[in-house]
Amino acid sequence: MNRNIRLTTIFGLGLGLTTVLACGDDDGSSPDAGAVQDTGGSTTPDSGVEADAGAADTGADTDGGAAGSTSFTLRIENVSGAGPLPGPISPGVALAHTDPAPLFTAGAPDRNEGLAAIAEDGDPSALAGAVSGTVVFNTPTGEAMPGPAFPGGVYEVEVMAEPGQSLSFATMLVQTNDVFLAPGEAGIPLFDSSDAPLPERDVTAMVSLWDVGSEANETPGAGPNQAPRQAGPNSGAAEGVVRRFDGPTHALPLPASLIGVDVTEAAGTFTVTLTNTAPTTGVLLSPFSPGVYAVHPSSASIFATGSAASPGTELLAEDGDPATWAAELQAIQGVTAGTFGSGPVMGGDSVSFDATPTAEAPVLSFATMVIATNDAFFALPPSGIALLDGNGAPRPAAEVQAEMRSRLAIWDAGTEIDQIPGVGPDQPQRGGGNVGAVDPNPMVRRHGDTTNLFANLSTILDVTVVNGAAAGSFDVTIQATAEGVANGFPILTPVAWAVHSDATGFFTPGMPASAPIEALAEDGDPSMLAAALGTNAAVGSSGVQGSAPFMPGAAVTFSVSPTMDAPFLSFATMIVPSNDLFLAFGRSGVRLLAQDGTARTDAEIATDIAAALAIWDAGTEQNQSGAGGADQAPRQAGPNTGEAEGDGNVRAVPDGVWTYPTPSESVRVTIRPTN
Repeated sequence: MNRNIRLTTIFGLGLGLTTVLACGDDDGSSPDAGAVQDTGGSTTPDSGVEADAGAADTGADTDGGAAGSTSFTLRIENVSGAGPLPGPISPGVALAHTDPAPLFTAGAPDRNEGLAAIAEDGDPSALAGAVSGTVVFNTPTGEAMPGPAFPGGVYEVEVMAEPGQSLSFATMLVQTNDVFLAPGEAGIPLFDSSDAPLPERDVTAMVSLWDVGSEANETPGAGPNQAPRQAGPNSGAAEGVVRRFDGPTHALPLPASLIGVDVTEAAGTFTVTLTNTAPTTGVLLSPFSPGVYAVHPSSASIFATGSAASPGTELLAEDGDPATWAAELQAIQGVTAGTFGSGPVMGGDSVSFDATPTAEAPVLSFATMVIATNDAFFALPPSGIALLDGNGAPRPAAEVQAEMRSRLAIWDAGTEIDQIPGVGPDQPQRGGGNVGAVDPNPMVRRHGDTTNLFANLSTILDVTVVNGAAAGSFDVTIQATAEGVANGFPILTPVAWAVHSDATGFFTPGMPASAPIEALAEDGDPSMLAAALGTNAAVGSSGVQGSAPFMPGAAVTFSVSPTMDAPFLSFATMIVPSNDLFLAFGRSGVRLLAQDGTARTDAEIATDIAAALAIWDAGTEQNQSGAGGADQAPRQAGPNTGEAEGDGNVRAVPDGVWTYPTPSESVRVTIRPTN
């Protein structure tokens, strides 16, 4: 069947899903959960799933089951609105089984791409058709049409089971590339040792996050190839292969990758300790700034989304200065505010502050800058976190701590346009501060910048090849433009080049990178590639230009002399800082000589360069945020030190790079016998 049709029908791809998500409130929940309309394409008028998928729109079994069987209701509630990654969960499948691993085997590839269709696109039809006995759930409770379950939404599905059987299910965590929620391979037991149905119970602890291993991972909640944003189904690049880089360069990881929160309480006073955890995860090395905190009434908030930042918010978010914001808050009736820290909190260091709530002011809020950015700051939701329970007693510190860790988010002050985290010249750690260009969106909002600086290479790089003074020669210039200087990016490494026949190339898109390309793309080392080119019979001449990286604003030039047998030019240079990005033409390079051996015109060559030049991802190392990852040259501890991008196998999340929410921060899953 056509997965594109199914996804549009079931999942509200692109415009439908994105539009609804944009209407959510400050913490990502949607007031009209599930408001994605069926756009047609279903083979059954009221189901929204294929007729052979074995389910109506409720997912209920209609044959009554075999004698001695028991009906169980699986309930999956989306609770992500209060978590670190708000967003929908997708339609999915459920089944009762005795097979030890009916849907997947950890450490092995997806068996039939049905699981990948759920994990990438939220489409359960292929898996339902491939695995006997599955039941589709696709319509949230209370909704008339199939669609995703947004925060607060619920899927319920009835499954018939016999003694000895377990229950398995799978549903996509939508704000990811190919991560799905499911129990382990063996499923969840439904009967006790005497074959009696187990009573209603919460089984969320038995659910895990799994990576299907089919698509390269991007920043959770920000990747352009994730279901809410992707242009179409199955649109993300495969893991572990060379492909054009189309990821966001301004995205930030979830807060748990950067900051830890610990809470204690004694005699009604809560002590909050914030620790810089960035070196532990390595996704983005960034200090955080001194901060502001406030104890306030539940009716107050320290900032408002959808509104312009106050002067105090701007000063903290751009420059890490909390004093003005604290003074603004202190002037509000019933608010007690203060600052914490005396300087940047570096990797592994901690800072603490005390907060004493009262019956009139039972809520705590705090904020601190992510220094490797232009105007991003950590904060709890605008409403803060209650420190007292409904009776006015201090809440357990562990409970407050868990809520803070779950609800802490990264916000964009909307005061300064974003640059690449870690290298932007207007960021405090680069000597900037309140000097950047004005953000075209001046409103405070959750940070979700999916800008790709490399989408238009002409704004940051200029590669020219022109006929040289000597007959048969061509002059090559690789120049970082003025805008590249303004962004502080990129730095380029020594360049490997070759003129060659069409029988060879530096790499093949969609295939694993060779060891020489890996060494160049990860570590800026062209020596292996130069050696391989020097012994390749299809290469007319080759070399390495430069002995050290050249900075933005600088250029590298060299001359080449193609021949009838070697009329194509290729080159490669690493983009620094990055994990495994490199600048190159496509596989075949650019033709310099016409079929008859005459030199092509400068204009003809320029047209081909514009079409072929790209930033490529070698697919050998997991990408980290912006230009601030611990495993990016030049800050990496040694060559080839980053996390592998993936082996194409189903595996448990996390993958060692991105921090994802725990299952309990995304869903609440219960099972109850219903007959």
